[in-house]
Amino acid sequence: LSFFAVHGGVPDDGIQVPAALGLPAAALAGQSYADDMAGVSGTAAGLQRIIDRVHEHSQTWGWTANTGKSVVMVFGDPATHAAAADATWHWGAAALKRVASTKYLGLHFHEDCTWQEHATRTAQKAAAAVHIWAPVLASARLPVALKRDVIATRIRPIIEYGMEVWAPEHGGCRKALLSPLDAVLEDAGRLACGLGSGRSRAAWA
Repeated sequence: LSFFAVHGGVPDDGIQVPAALGLPAAALAGQSYADDMAGVSGTAAGLQRIIDRVHEHSQTWGWTANTGKSVVMVFGDPATHAAAADATWHWGAAALKRVASTKYLGLHFHEDCTWQEHATRTAQKAAAAVHIWAPVLASARLPVALKRDVIATRIRPIIEYGMEVWAPEHGGCRKALLSPLDAVLEDAGRLACGLGSGRSRAAWA
């Protein structure tokens, strides 16, 4: 389970989600996917009430939560974190750990509401993929078109996963996030074209 507390000042448990895509406005208290669940609230007390209700369900229907993997995050500015400094959350008698960042559905969320950590980790993962495929990309016997397909199917998907969420159009912020990822793709392109790091980008772009 991953429980998220979001500062929003809403009076009820959950957070208010505006009407969109033909759906009416509603209060979102959480979501579940297969063996994973997330709860969300605008207040610490509201989040605890959501956790309590899910815990009651578990007792009624005989299932258990892995509290060792269950965490709480508080999103917001320094004032929000300071206000919640002494807050605690429990699953029954077990205290839940509060963390600064966590991975959820393949995305790395951070309490300061930025995506820098996700971009950094994604660049590392993509660079590892380039290393794995380097013998193929650097092979002089294989056509560049095939190497391009390798980049498109084995490296770009790592970089672009969830990008609709974490890399919106925000000018300089977006550029800062994407720069290390662009560098990985450039390295892969140089390998595929047989160009060393000293050659200008115009030589293969």
